[in-house]
Amino acid sequence: MTRLGNVSRASEATGIHRATHYAWLKDDVAGYRARFEDTQQQWRECLETLVFEGLENPQGNRGSDVLAIFVLKKAWPAKYDDKPPVVNIDARSISAGLAQIGRAMREQRQELEAPAPLPLAPRLKRGRLPLTA
Repeated sequence: MTRLGNVSRASEATGIHRATHYAWLKDDVAGYRARFEDTQQQWRECLETLVFEGLENPQGNRGSDVLAIFVLKKAWPAKYDDKPPVVNIDARSISAGLAQIGRAMREQRQELEAPAPLPLAPRLKRGRLPLTA
């Protein structure tokens, strides 16, 4: 896969059916998934090297630059994609977060709208007036 770049071509070259490849990935036969991910990383680095070599040698075929950019974006979106990653958040967590914000805002509004407490009058003992200076 490192030299061929896709599962179909690698399957054809090795004589292993592509369905076998996906079954091995799913079941992680003998650590196959980690080895495949390592191979994908090597492929991405090969693509990146080809693009950099093309930039260093501008006399080469410039028509393939755009293709190389798109291949890199597809192969390595975390590094080359223009779009920010989509975070998968379920509706329940969004709803819970909004409810928490709503409660905090209501509490804050109630504190702001509540009348200021009246000053307490001095307590009088029976029959005595408070002493004033």
